[in-house]
Amino acid sequence: MAIYEFSDEGLTKLDETSLVIENIKERDDLQRVLRDKIETIYPGTLVISEEFGQWEDSSRRIDLLGLDKNANLVVFELKRTEDGGYMELQAIRYASMVSTMTFEQVADAYQDYLNKRGFEDTDPRQAILDFLGWTEPIEEEFAQDVLIVLVSSNFSKELTTAVLWLNSRNLDIRCVRLQPYKYLDKLLLDIQQVIPLPETSEYQIRVKQKEQSQRDSVSKRWNETTFFEKMKKSQGDELADISKELLEWGRTWSSYIWWGKGDISGSFIPMIDLSDKWYSIFRIDTKGYIQIEFHVLSNRERFKDEQLRLQLMERLNSIEGVDLSSDKIDKKPKIEMQLLTEPQNMKLFKEAVQWAVNIIKDN
Repeated sequence: MAIYEFSDEGLTKLDETSLVIENIKERDDLQRVLRDKIETIYPGTLVISEEFGQWEDSSRRIDLLGLDKNANLVVFELKRTEDGGYMELQAIRYASMVSTMTFEQVADAYQDYLNKRGFEDTDPRQAILDFLGWTEPIEEEFAQDVLIVLVSSNFSKELTTAVLWLNSRNLDIRCVRLQPYKYLDKLLLDIQQVIPLPETSEYQIRVKQKEQSQRDSVSKRWNETTFFEKMKKSQGDELADISKELLEWGRTWSSYIWWGKGDISGSFIPMIDLSDKWYSIFRIDTKGYIQIEFHVLSNRERFKDEQLRLQLMERLNSIEGVDLSSDKIDKKPKIEMQLLTEPQNMKLFKEAVQWAVNIIKDN
């Protein structure tokens, strides 16, 4: 497509140019202007980080990281090249890296971004809640998906073919083309979404909504009845009884029980709801394991001190058969529930959790 000037003399075609010819840099120019006008390439987005790379053993960084109104993370990958290079592969890698981020981790990243931009007075946590229209974080609805937006002067056939195929497998990748034009002494930029085509986007959304509705008809919020029906069927009466014991015990010190969602397996988490934050220590799954919530505790004020989490890990490792490694101190390590059929192991598990509960409640 071309852009023309309309005048009394007729149509005059504007001269196409390129970002490379115009010496537009990816980071210093393109990234800088798009971060403040992100709605031009993806409306309804809050940019929460720039050059994001808060992961171990990687020097790679996401150009821009955003959050959309549905609480999904959005990875923006920017290129000034004429073919897009291998940006779809980079973006998929980045998407996988941020896919486990929690609300508090995103808030921390946003705080760093605001500080670097000179907006220290903005409360990142409240700004995110306001953007989403939430009164408090809803972790089970936060960052359930990661969307990808590729921005380039153009895209090769290989790239667009790959993106179309990935989108047909339920990924959400958009390609936005930036075509610069020269007009007198000005540089104009034509911004066009080329995948998916704008005229097909609404149809594709309806198709995805229908598919999601069909999945939701299978997926459900578990409750005590459905959880234990599944537990007995998949793991047997003994582990169902262990789960029941932990549920009833958890009710004695928790604020409420959170029941999970899922097509195949169910779960529950005893939650401690304080005035400023909610805490979780373990999660019981119908697959027969106990997930220790170090990834949550590492983002809570009363357990941010790694030494406290290491002490909790040490107490759990006193259980015969448990060997949690220190590299899991901010992750989601699992303990086989079968180990707690031994009374002494159950006793040690409860003591370790109660120790953590006391720290949370007494501070």
